[in-house]
Amino acid sequence: MSFVVSIDPGDTCGVALWSEHGHLHWKRSMSLEEFEVWADKIDVEVSVVVCENYVSRPGQRYEKKGSKMKASQGLGMAKLLARRLQAKFVQQQPDILRITALHAGIKVPQKGHIDDDVSAYLHGFRYFVSIGTLKPVLQQGS
Repeated sequence: MSFVVSIDPGDTCGVALWSEHGHLHWKRSMSLEEFEVWADKIDVEVSVVVCENYVSRPGQRYEKKGSKMKASQGLGMAKLLARRLQAKFVQQQPDILRITALHAGIKVPQKGHIDDDVSAYLHGFRYFVSIGTLKPVLQQGS
């Protein structure tokens, strides 16, 4: 059996593990260091790694002065994970999360931070909708 991994990288990384048929096996949050160890030791077949893209916004440059850029580090680890496992690598923008939450039937804050494990779940859900494996909740009866 092959799996899909969806990731929200950052100081805390959200990670979700899915079957190729869109069944969620688990989702969790872990520190970047825990994610690094997990990604190094994962021993299941993975066909796709879906990851939130990270780009430093111009208004953040000075706020982030001295930052270790953990989201960028996590993104790099996700890319390396995909390469090591010979999996397809898919990046998604963070601005898809709130609309995807509506499609998934999950309540998230209207403003502010979405929990990292939920964000990872939403990136996975969005991927499965984009390939036609899952449908938005309002379409699931049709």
